[in-house]
Amino acid sequence: MKSKFRIISADEQEDTELTAWLRDISAPETNLGSTVKQLRASGDAYVYPGGKRPTEQAFDDAELFVANLPKLRLYPKIGLVADGEINFLWKHGGVHVDLGFYGDGEGSYYARDKNGKEYFCDGFPASEGLPGPISSIVS
Repeated sequence: MKSKFRIISADEQEDTELTAWLRDISAPETNLGSTVKQLRASGDAYVYPGGKRPTEQAFDDAELFVANLPKLRLYPKIGLVADGEINFLWKHGGVHVDLGFYGDGEGSYYARDKNGKEYFCDGFPASEGLPGPISSIVS
């Protein structure tokens, strides 16, 4: 069965950056990898005018990250940010996780759990899957 995709929103971030969120609507909870592949295959279709398309290495990092994810309780939106980042965003019931890849083999994140505790990281290996603090929040 061929997957179906649609843009689910466009958000302004930090006043100037825009993100186009894409979700595989055929089964988002099991097709995170196909969503990343669709974003890669889309050319510039999801890149805003004046925005920067993520590098092939950024797509590779995002695919490696998705391949190493555990079973999730909460699923992210996946989007392309105008500065070239591939972003995974979880916003559910007080939980906020913003995690992304620029193509240097590492990811970074900001997270806030439902109790308001914040977590930051600027350099975890894409091959690691979910870092410990994030795993405890969304899986």
